[in-house]
Amino acid sequence: MKKTAVVLVSVLLLFYCGCGKGEKKSEMGLILNSKELAKIIENSGDSLVAFDLYADWCGPCHIVAPTLEDVARENKGKVTFYRINIDQVEDVGQTFPLSGIPYVVFVKNKKTVASFTGVQPKESYEKVIKDNSKK
Repeated sequence: MKKTAVVLVSVLLLFYCGCGKGEKKSEMGLILNSKELAKIIENSGDSLVAFDLYADWCGPCHIVAPTLEDVARENKGKVTFYRINIDQVEDVGQTFPLSGIPYVVFVKNKKTVASFTGVQPKESYEKVIKDNSKK
């Protein structure tokens, strides 16, 4: 029984950390501090930028991550995606009205144009990109 539990935990860790054989290069940048976040927002201009606020311990965050990776890859050039670990960038709540995670927020011209809390269908993110990306 112990051996089965160890194997199961190992498989889950490989799945969640993306360390398995099928690992793909991420299309999402990683923001490590609030100064970096402020600089990205300040310099974004009329480009669409999306931020995925997550935590390693958050189950729904792990569920939405592959969807966001697909959306980022399929919409390269229309939107730039970044991930922010809320446990590492603790003052991110001063920038965004964070009430739950996963929290995905789209910014253009230094203003929030859309935001989603929780797991959403891929089409929700794609509609925001279609409506707000440069033509």
